[in-house]
Amino acid sequence: MPRAGNSKYRIYQAANELVAKGIRPTVRAVREALDGGSYTLITEHLRTWRDRHLHVPDEEQSPDNAVEAAISRLYDALVTEADQKLEGRAAKLDEQIATTDKLLTQADEKITSLLDLVDSLQEQNDKLLSEQKELKAQVLLERKNTEIAIQAGEKLRSELDIETRTTSGMSGELNEKAKHLRTLQEENIRLSKTLTKLENDKQAEVKQLSIQLEAVENQLRNSHKTGEQLKVKVAELETLQSSTDDKLKNASRGIAIQEKTNEQLLVKLQAAEQYNDKLNTDLERIRQISIVAQDEAMKSLLDKMNSLEKKIHDNQSKR
Repeated sequence: MPRAGNSKYRIYQAANELVAKGIRPTVRAVREALDGGSYTLITEHLRTWRDRHLHVPDEEQSPDNAVEAAISRLYDALVTEADQKLEGRAAKLDEQIATTDKLLTQADEKITSLLDLVDSLQEQNDKLLSEQKELKAQVLLERKNTEIAIQAGEKLRSELDIETRTTSGMSGELNEKAKHLRTLQEENIRLSKTLTKLENDKQAEVKQLSIQLEAVENQLRNSHKTGEQLKVKVAELETLQSSTDDKLKNASRGIAIQEKTNEQLLVKLQAAEQYNDKLNTDLERIRQISIVAQDEAMKSLLDKMNSLEKKIHDNQSKR
């Protein structure tokens, strides 16, 4: 806002310029020369200017000048009053305009804030929808993986059943082999007893032959039989002894073969038992792995479904 002194001298200068041009310095003329201004301020300073520059004694004033001066003063008074009323209304209008501008500014700020909030909510909504889609895709993937795991579990269960049946079959076969081994062991015991009996019989025969040989020698010493009879008897004794030795050798060989066969069967039985134990251990480990995998898959699926339900619930609450 310009200072009062500057405004006053500008009004004085405008009035002087109008006078120099031969124009009466009225309030309207001065205001037009200044390109605007307050009627009240121009009237006040213009009155002072007139008092200083246009004061004429009463005895020198003509009736026409007096009337013109009175009209000018009346005009200036009316213009001043109108200007004051206009300025009052303008001030009220300015105040109302300022209040309206303030309200409009506040409304614009609120609208901008609401628009920003709407954009933020829309962005959050889009983000939640995107997350919801991703979670749905993850749930579908987890379901698919769970189905695959269940199918794999079913396959493992089928394989376990097959292995169990196979193991059962092998157990039956092992039992049969064990029975056969026991039969062979019993046969071995029987052959051992037979061998012992043959050895005892041989010893008895040898003893008997010794007795007979001694008797023959005694008879030879006591009698004078021909050498041919003695040789025949000795040959018979030697033949009988050779036959007995052959029987003993064959029995010993059969027992050795049977013992070797028994040892081989025993080794196979032990290997079969170890393989059976390994199969049972592997089956138990596969069962545990299948149970743990199914439990972990179901737990992961439940956690993700709970997380999805919580996010959907939060999204609905925000809306």
